[in-house]
Amino acid sequence: MKKNGLTAGFTLIELMVTISIMAIISGVVFLSFPRLNQTVLLNRAARELTLALREAQGRATSVAPLPISGKFPKDYGIHVKAGSKTFFLFSDKNDDLECKMNDEMNNPTKQCDDAALESEAKCDGECVKRYEFTNGIQIKEIVFPGGAIPGEANILFYRPDPSMTVSDGPEDGVHGCKGTTRRISGCSSSYGPYKIIINRPAVNPSDTRTVELWLTGQISITH
Repeated sequence: MKKNGLTAGFTLIELMVTISIMAIISGVVFLSFPRLNQTVLLNRAARELTLALREAQGRATSVAPLPISGKFPKDYGIHVKAGSKTFFLFSDKNDDLECKMNDEMNNPTKQCDDAALESEAKCDGECVKRYEFTNGIQIKEIVFPGGAIPGEANILFYRPDPSMTVSDGPEDGVHGCKGTTRRISGCSSSYGPYKIIINRPAVNPSDTRTVELWLTGQISITH
């Protein structure tokens, strides 16, 4: 384009200013990318864990049969372990009389959810499905109401009740009433929240996401 007989264009100063602005914007984006990537990865991992919990809840409430045997189990659950990048969807195979509902109502602390996982490298024992976090994400810790920090936990749903039972291992205490829709004497009154905290320790250990669980069946994600 010509103006007053001269060819119009950018001056050297205008080009330098434009290039400088583009360099600053690119630098800001480049520096922000690791933080943005961290946020995306943690949010995705928290959603993955939440969806696994919802799948266990959905399988229990819909009385879904086991994929291989076709039998109808009494529960489905998620097994989590602090410091691990893997977690499992499982279903108890223990059908002893001591684990029947009438005995559990008389002795609510009786444990039946042993989550017999022989190896974290594969899905075996009572395992239905194995999940694994990627990109260095792992379960940082598990926190129960009152501040207890167990090394592992089983979150169980008994058909056809959408509420849950939480335990901290096959030999220890049970929170909630297993296999019954009503609260009975001796059942835990601590409804929650039960927290599963995940992080990416190799990048930023203090940046976490928390999946909060309530015995009433509610599941949510918090920072």
